[in-house]
Amino acid sequence: MSIDPGVSGTHSNKPAGGSGAVTAVAIVNFVFGVLQLACGGCIALGGGLIAGLAGGMAGELSEQNPDVDPQAVEAIEAMGQVGGGLIVVLGIAYLLFGVLLLVAGFGVLKRQSWGRILTLVLGGVAAALAILGITSGEWVGTIANIGYAILVFIVLLNKQNAAEFR
Repeated sequence: MSIDPGVSGTHSNKPAGGSGAVTAVAIVNFVFGVLQLACGGCIALGGGLIAGLAGGMAGELSEQNPDVDPQAVEAIEAMGQVGGGLIVVLGIAYLLFGVLLLVAGFGVLKRQSWGRILTLVLGGVAAALAILGITSGEWVGTIANIGYAILVFIVLLNKQNAAEFR
């Protein structure tokens, strides 16, 4: 028990320093957030490159071989733009998730209740993504999502740890 400096003569049930487990969740949020930002940036950049290359290849194809059906050239260009655009959207989703992880990590580190709630929500999203990963056979991200969700739920739903948040 520690004295709460904000109110004269009152006591708080919150530990003075905070648990290492809660701090570990904040650190994992930071690490995964940075990784998500890096992956999201690369994915978005790759999608833009795919869209650009498909357009360039279609143009080269029509210039080098005038007998190619113009509709086929347009179809190649459109597929590249749509496919590349979808990949850019996926990259933006990764970037958004990375930003949310960093914000949640800051909130958990500062023992803010909104940081705990946001991290629990992100843990739920990670669990849902793990289920999708199992069904699709993508194992690296699935294992990371399962581990993250388990860590978040075990640590942040623990009554002693939950008492650290205000």
